[in-house]
Amino acid sequence: MKRLRSDMQEISREQGKIKEGQRQVREKFEAVESECELLRKETNIIMQQSMSTQLRLAFMFQIL
Repeated sequence: MKRLRSDMQEISREQGKIKEGQRQVREKFEAVESECELLRKETNIIMQQSMSTQLRLAFMFQIL
């Protein structure tokens, strides 16, 4: 009976470690998702600025 109780406690500790590991993985994944979204926004801003610059250059060359 003591052996069973000891095994149950060990399993419980291992499950706790697994849950903690899952929590850490979830936090890292959420941080990566957040960073990805930020990079998407920055990329869109750069694309808009690039298009604006291209339009300005096109107008300048038409004037010349």
